[in-house]
Amino acid sequence: MAIGDTSFLDAADYDGPSGPDDFRLDQKTVAFARLGASVALCASTSGYQPHVDAALAAGASPADVVGVLVAVWATVGLTRVVLAAPALGLAVGYDPESALESQVSE
Repeated sequence: MAIGDTSFLDAADYDGPSGPDDFRLDQKTVAFARLGASVALCASTSGYQPHVDAALAAGASPADVVGVLVAVWATVGLTRVVLAAPALGLAVGYDPESALESQVSE
């Protein structure tokens, strides 16, 4: 890649069983990397869902997904993490609005 030759990427199908072992990451790590990149790029709410689904399917917990936010905040900035948090909450089945309403009524 450093010299602009990306032909090896054709063999690195992370969504399938093939790929060069030297560059292979496990499915959970791939999902976390894609999730972190999505946070950095300010993805849409629906843009997070496939990465969260992939992480959960690979054995990650909802707390692990939150851990991705904690891991990237120093790099991407607190603003992007705060913007991503409600969408990621929804993606793991947590409803941030309901949580806020219950705090207000207490």
